Amino acid sequence: MKVIMFKAPGCGPCKMMAPYLERAKELYPNVAFETVDMSTDTTGIAAKYRIRSAPSLVALGDDGWVLNMTVGGRTEKQFQEWLEAYL
Repeated sequence: MKVIMFKAPGCGPCKMMAPYLERAKELYPNVAFETVDMSTDTTGIAAKYRIRSAPSLVALGDDGWVLNMTVGGRTEKQFQEWLEAYL
């Protein structure tokens, strides 16, 4: 599984959630976590997933299919519950 967090500069909820991702890397070593800054995304990945606002989270299965997408800030508990629903 892979989780991508799309963020933007000056985004308060993005800054709030950044430590959650760092802790999740330790708690879920079998999940690949990636952060994409939408202001510098030259790969087009934000467009690929039609991301329009930050923060946005995308959970991808091992086959690359989108399991879930969500938009908006989350508490750490909400983030973990969202993540665990797709493990």
